[in-house]
Amino acid sequence: ASSSGRKQSLAKQDVLFGTVDGMLGCIHSLGELDFAFFGSLQRAIVKVVEPVGKLKWEDFRSWCSERRNSKPLKFIDGDLVESFLDLSKDQQVAVLAEMNIDGGWDLGKEFTAELVEECAGAGAGVDTDDRGSPKLSAELVIAKVEIMSRRR
Repeated sequence: ASSSGRKQSLAKQDVLFGTVDGMLGCIHSLGELDFAFFGSLQRAIVKVVEPVGKLKWEDFRSWCSERRNSKPLKFIDGDLVESFLDLSKDQQVAVLAEMNIDGGWDLGKEFTAELVEECAGAGAGVDTDDRGSPKLSAELVIAKVEIMSRRR
């Protein structure tokens, strides 16, 4: 775990809820590191994978009323993030390339070391490009998504 309490990777609190319509859900609070990582993954999936029925993810997750329209902000869609595990290898490679271009997951050497340590059991790591910038591997992203999905 990180020495900085502000950047803890583990969630601080989970909330399980049910609705009168019979839906069950779980809300995980994420630390700064997990939010950056999964936010980058979410943006990459939205950009690379064609949506079902041509309905954009932002429109699907938006809230609309007669008075306001609200786009999803500071929100990680667990179903969308988990869908990375179901993508073809070619799609996963394209999502990884987009994550590495986006770079939003890279909060510095401390985070990269913590990420590698957390996913080390899966034999995952972070590569570097010609300039020494970190690049995610498919194994690392798969391991991180699987770790988070087991928390449900």
